[in-house]
Order: sequence, then structure tokens, then C-alpha cells
Amino acid sequence: MVKRSRLHSGRLTRSLKRWPAHYWHHSLWHKFITVLVMLVVLCVGMMYGIAWWYIHSEQSKPLQFGVSFIPDYAQNLGVDPQQTMDALLGIGVKQFRLVSYWSDIEQTPGNYDFSQLDWQFRKAEVKHAKVI
Repeated sequence: MVKRSRLHSGRLTRSLKRWPAHYWHHSLWHKFITVLVMLVVLCVGMMYGIAWWYIHSEQSKPLQFGVSFIPDYAQNLGVDPQQTMDALLGIGVKQFRLVSYWSDIEQTPGNYDFSQLDWQFRKAEVKHAKVI
């Protein structure tokens, strides 16, 4: 019994040593697919490692919520954009992503009206909110 297992393990060891060389002698497509699979595995592994590092490096920082504020969207919903922004500031939102459309800023060619952005920035500044 002991001889048989040694013989079997010896054959297994020899076949494992020959396997990479034998495996690589297949067709060009086989090599291409093998390299492609190895690259995908490497990339996914690297992305996983980076994500793991980022999650753990940001874990000690407090979670901060913010909103994307779009005055045109508020108007389409039938509410006043200025009152909506006041309400958001009133409930404690401290981070805003302000969205403005070029068609609102330049309604006629060559005439620019930044008044919509101006009042948004003023309201955020008064309440010490961060604008991104």
C-alpha cells in the first residue's frame, strides 16, 4: 500500500512538472484566451485590493450626505426652487452639488445671466454649506 501511494505521488509530481510546458503547446487561440483570462483575474484582483484599501482608509471618517440641487427640476415638480433650497438647508444639508444648464445661463446668444447660480451660492454661503 505504501509503495503504491509513493508511486502514484511520483507520477503526479512528474505530471505537474510537465503540465505548464505541455499546456502552452496548444494553439494560438488557446494561448490568447489563457493570457486574457490571467489578465482579467489580475485586474479584478487589483481592483478588489484597491477597493478594500479605500474602504478601510475611509472607515474612520464620518459619513456626510449631500444633494444635487437642480432648480429646473424643482420647477418641473411645481415647487419654488428658492423655497426648496431653503428647506434643504433647514433640515441640515451641508453639501450641495449645484447643477445649472447652459440654456438657462445663455438664453439669447451672447447674453449671460448667472443670477440663478448667484442666489444658490449666496444661500449656501449664509448657512456655511459646501458647494461642489
